[in-house]
Amino acid sequence: MLKARLSEEDFDQVEKLYDLQSDSSSLHSALSFIQGYKIGALMMIDVFSDQDSVYEGL
Repeated sequence: MLKARLSEEDFDQVEKLYDLQSDSSSLHSALSFIQGYKIGALMMIDVFSDQDSVYEGL
């Protein structure tokens, strides 16, 4: 529908915008996974260590 209404140049800009949004979403998902993995690893260290807590420094 947009392709029929927009000029070729404008439609190319919209496609680039969608591509950038997709890239941004992928980066956000990857960073969320990494953060979650690190938090999970810290929880495992905390559970299996004899120390008080590794979270005290956060």
